[in-house]
Amino acid sequence: GIGVTYYTPIVSGFQAGIGYYPNTAANAANAVDNTGGVYKDKIGFGGQWKGDFGDVNVGLSAVGAVSDGYLSAATGTTGLNTQKDVNGLGMYMLSAQIGWGSFQVGGQYYDEGTSGAIKGRDYGFKSEGWGLDAAYWAGPLSFEVQYVSTEVVSSNRVVTAAAALAQATTGVTTGFTVAPSALGESYEVDIWTIGSNYQVAPG
Repeated sequence: GIGVTYYTPIVSGFQAGIGYYPNTAANAANAVDNTGGVYKDKIGFGGQWKGDFGDVNVGLSAVGAVSDGYLSAATGTTGLNTQKDVNGLGMYMLSAQIGWGSFQVGGQYYDEGTSGAIKGRDYGFKSEGWGLDAAYWAGPLSFEVQYVSTEVVSSNRVVTAAAALAQATTGVTTGFTVAPSALGESYEVDIWTIGSNYQVAPG
C-alpha cells in the first residue's frame, strides 16, 4: 500500500522510524477468507541502537505495528456470525544481538496479540514466539544455528464465543452441532536450522 515513512538521524548509535499506510492488503495467516480485505490506518514504528565496546558490538531493536482492520466480504460465516470482520494489527518484536571476533549470538521475541482474529469467534486467541541464533565465520567459511519456537492458541474459528459457552454450559447447539474438539485448538511449532557456507571465490 501507499504510505509515508520517516527515519530520525542516527544519534549515539540510536535511530527510530515511523510509517503510516492508509490501506494495506490483508495477509494475516489467522484471518479466514480474507480475500479482498484490507487493514486500515496501519502505523508501523521501531527503534534500534548499536554500540561498540572494544571488540564487542551490541545491537538492540524493537518494532511494532497497529491498525484498524476489516474484511470486505460480508457473507455469512459458520456459526452465528454474519459479518466477516477481523481485529486490526497489534504486534511487536524485540531483538538483541551480541558479536565479538568471529562469533555472533542473538535472540528475538514476538507477540502478535489478537492480530487478524475474527471478532466474536477467536476469543482467547494469542500468537507468540521466540528464537535464538548463533553464527561463526572465518574467512570464506561460515556456520549458523537457529532455533525458533511458536505457540498459537485459538477458538478454532468454528463458532462464536456466545454459542460455544451456551453449548458447553447447557448443551444447546443454537441451530448447529459442533464437536467439542472443534471449540478450541492449541499447537506449538519448534524448528531447528543448521547451515554452513563456503565461498569458493570471494568477490
